[in-house]
Amino acid sequence: MVGTKDTCKWKSADSNFHVGIRTNLGLAQVQADGGKLTEITVGGRPAKQVSEDTAGTCIIALEVTSSSRVDVTVTPPPKSDGCPLALKVAEFVAPKLP
Repeated sequence: MVGTKDTCKWKSADSNFHVGIRTNLGLAQVQADGGKLTEITVGGRPAKQVSEDTAGTCIIALEVTSSSRVDVTVTPPPKSDGCPLALKVAEFVAPKLP
């Protein structure tokens, strides 16, 4: 992902979580960077999911405006898929966005 963001980070016993606010990049700027890019809807908002097969890291980018978004990133334990957990976090975040 390119651009700057303000990020809140936290860890559980086995996963890392990041929620980043990107005020200068919209969904159109989401890049797969070698992962799989999928257009989805979260909480009624357009979103994109980027999943990485090797590390299991998953990013869900939620549209705020055409030029801003919030990225939810989950890095799970080895050989795990971070997308189900990233989706749960994104579903929690989405209704709180303007």
